[in-house]
Amino acid sequence: MIDGVNYRDITIKGAACPIFVRITNRLLSGDPNKKIGTIKNVKISNVSVTDCQPAKHGIRMSTILGRAESLAENIVLENVKIIYKGGGGRPRSEELLPPNSNNGPHHWLIQPPAAALYVRDVKGLTLKNVEFAFEARDLRPAIFAAEVAGLSRWIT
Repeated sequence: MIDGVNYRDITIKGAACPIFVRITNRLLSGDPNKKIGTIKNVKISNVSVTDCQPAKHGIRMSTILGRAESLAENIVLENVKIIYKGGGGRPRSEELLPPNSNNGPHHWLIQPPAAALYVRDVKGLTLKNVEFAFEARDLRPAIFAAEVAGLSRWIT
């Protein structure tokens, strides 16, 4: 379980995926009775990201992913500015809601449905003074959110 973590005052240069929060079903203990973990009450603030680089296998974006049976909860991004390379094409309809699975290749990471932030299976997400910029035009939506309960966005 991850609970009550604060990341703040961070400058990042050259990242492929500047923010990555993900709950997986990879149970490394081998205990068949072990439940999937949780991530909750995470605040990421005062973050500046420049010179984002493409990943080895395609275009990336920041990602916050829970699971249907274990939602990521109460995630806050505040005073975050990320400048991406851009250049992504318009996603096809089958790419808009890719399967959330740990069982195979993650094709959605190659051409994801969002240009800046992909969010799925989250309860309580706050975006406060969050800015995404692109060096080149990107045809994907900046943010793609699915199965999100309680999305708040403030611009200051």
